[in-house]
Amino acid sequence: MKSREAPSLELLGTTLKALRLEQKAAEDTRHELLERLGLQPLSLGVALRAGDQVSLLPSAEEMMASATPIEGIVAKSAGEYEPTVLVSIEGMPPAPVERAELAVWDFAF
Repeated sequence: MKSREAPSLELLGTTLKALRLEQKAAEDTRHELLERLGLQPLSLGVALRAGDQVSLLPSAEEMMASATPIEGIVAKSAGEYEPTVLVSIEGMPPAPVERAELAVWDFAF
């Protein structure tokens, strides 16, 4: 019975490794595109104050198709490790945005 399962487990391991490599490549590409725009991803460990300017990032596919980030303003201060940030875009009511979807100007922090 073990000999039948071994090839499928090897295939699964190979597939997971390929997915991780593709995810890493996508992250690297996203980071390069942000650098070209003068932005850096908003990482954990950075506290935000109400009034700080942030950029809402399009998806990697949208960035490849030359979509540009949308500027927003932090509506409520957010601690260093809060997973979401309240952001107002173009005067709209604030909405929670995942920290991973935000970037800041490279010189801001």
